[in-house]
Amino acid sequence: MPRYKPEEKEAMLRFIKRAESKTFLTDLVLNAYNPDYKCDLRSCLRYVEGTKLESDLNVLLNLVRRGVEPQEVVGEKLVEQLINLRKRSQSA
Repeated sequence: MPRYKPEEKEAMLRFIKRAESKTFLTDLVLNAYNPDYKCDLRSCLRYVEGTKLESDLNVLLNLVRRGVEPQEVVGEKLVEQLINLRKRSQSA
């Protein structure tokens, strides 16, 4: 039985979809996956404030607090895609 609810998965997928176009959001998701990835939490909080993404971010943070990692919710393949996306943006 999964350690997350279907609506939490939906929130994570929405957040990751937006993260694909915002480096600082990608970094936040990757930091939840592996703390070696650094993120600008202040930029993330300012960007999502007052939007639907704010509740999606809260879901992500609650999952992390409960010890549920992003790859457990959305799958290793999607997290790997974010890692590759981040690597490409760093080399550009």
